[in-house]
Amino acid sequence: MVNYSFSLITFEYFILILVRISCFIYIAPFFGMQNTPGRVKIGLSVFISFLLFQIIPKESLGYTGIVGYSIIVLKEGITGLLIGFAANICNSIVLFISVRHRTGQNNGFF
Repeated sequence: MVNYSFSLITFEYFILILVRISCFIYIAPFFGMQNTPGRVKIGLSVFISFLLFQIIPKESLGYTGIVGYSIIVLKEGITGLLIGFAANICNSIVLFISVRHRTGQNNGFF
């Protein structure tokens, strides 16, 4: 069953999920391109965050004050950027291998 009631604690979780997903989509190989409109990136981030918000179990956040929550948000943003960067590196490796394979520069690896 879907629970649509929001309290401050659940809104904090939603913001954390939204920050991680939006940072990932900003750097991800397909959505991080310049030709993808900003509205599509924002809409997809909010949609995926809303779906994940319903699935992820909510635990207590251990922070005191706005500075503690800001640090947690910053950590989530850095985590999303790192996941997107790793996906970008994996995509670059696959593209590099396909170009080398098409041009015949195998060098004994494959």
